[in-house]
Amino acid sequence: MKWAIELGEFDIEFKPRPSIKAQALADFIAELTPRPRGPGNNSSMSTNLDTWQIFVDGASNSSGSGAGVIIISPDKQTEIQCALRFEFEATNNEAEYEAIVIALELALCLELEFVKVFSDSQLVVGQIEGSFERKEEKMSLYCMKVQDLQRKFKSCEITKIARKDNGKADALSRLMFMGVDGLDRTVHIKIITEPNISQILDIMDIDNKPSWMDPIIEFLTNGNLPSDARLARSIRDRASRYCMISGVLFRRSITLPYLRCLRPSESSQALAKVHEGVCGNHQGARALAFKLVRHGYYWPTMKKDASEYVKNCDKCQRFGNVIHSPAEDLTNINCSAPFEQWGVDILGPFPVARSQLKFIAVAVEYFTKWVEAEPLATISEPKLRAFTWRSIICSFASSEQRSDRVTNRIILQDLRTRIKDARGSWSDELPSILWT
Repeated sequence: MKWAIELGEFDIEFKPRPSIKAQALADFIAELTPRPRGPGNNSSMSTNLDTWQIFVDGASNSSGSGAGVIIISPDKQTEIQCALRFEFEATNNEAEYEAIVIALELALCLELEFVKVFSDSQLVVGQIEGSFERKEEKMSLYCMKVQDLQRKFKSCEITKIARKDNGKADALSRLMFMGVDGLDRTVHIKIITEPNISQILDIMDIDNKPSWMDPIIEFLTNGNLPSDARLARSIRDRASRYCMISGVLFRRSITLPYLRCLRPSESSQALAKVHEGVCGNHQGARALAFKLVRHGYYWPTMKKDASEYVKNCDKCQRFGNVIHSPAEDLTNINCSAPFEQWGVDILGPFPVARSQLKFIAVAVEYFTKWVEAEPLATISEPKLRAFTWRSIICSFASSEQRSDRVTNRIILQDLRTRIKDARGSWSDELPSILWT
């Protein structure tokens, strides 16, 4: 951007250098690919307006990962075959994406304008088309990379084909695992040392929009204050509760570690991750705000934002507790030491999960509120005795057990919120519910 601004004054257009990896591969192929003979040799000019076919495939196993790329001209007279080996760890889906990215970069270096890419990966093609959800961050980055490359062509279509119709590209993707001795000289071999996306996956991207942090950062960094005396005094007073560490603003705390300050775009992502992420249990507004502080985050309106987020959460509204029983006095249970008294109860039956699991044995320690739970296929005395012996007596040496129903409601509420319609997966969600 800096060079573009500097050179724009002299009517000079700045274009960034294309990918070195793809350009080196293109030069390598152009050097070794035989050119058609004949007067004028204008075949490349006449075929640029037609569609070139590109077949790609990626493979990954214990020996490594690689990809195969086949580029076929519209007249079927020219066929370029590339065998790629990756010197970095990649899953099968990542290898499929790498094959598409390298193929499109190669087509750009060869100055092709109309291309049609064929891949036998239903997941990758579906994510690029938007019909499949991109749950992993790496898949999202690869998909955005492919879509950016597609916009550089006049026409670029990525199509799903059957595996049997992509046999040559599949063979090329596995060719590097078997060694390169004795290969046909028309097959171009390339070693790829780095992936086409950044390995550092940022969960929160810092934006440049004005926020509540900017005046404090400006004062702590440069000592600048606004001209308004009242506003300047307010910023000076607030800045005493903050500090800058490695260019990041943190809030000081008396009883807690330093809390990282978040901008509005970052705070919305933090709310989503903590409320309904891997370790989230769709807690209420006050619990959500307190959990954000325990995770080490802070912004001035976090309680208000947490309340609004919970009100707008679809699952919280669908499966929230509605208390119909009249209020009554609580009964105290006195216990003098941790892990001395336990409440034991049974939940179920639930929809049948894997291994025919239908029930949950639950134990709650009264002093610390520690919870032990175990899914069971059937309710029988030997199974309950084994659960009590293994999870309570052997682990905590408890001396007294009672029946308890307080924590049951919490577990049932979290299960309903998490699994929604996928009721057979409740046993997989139970460990994360106990952790939160």
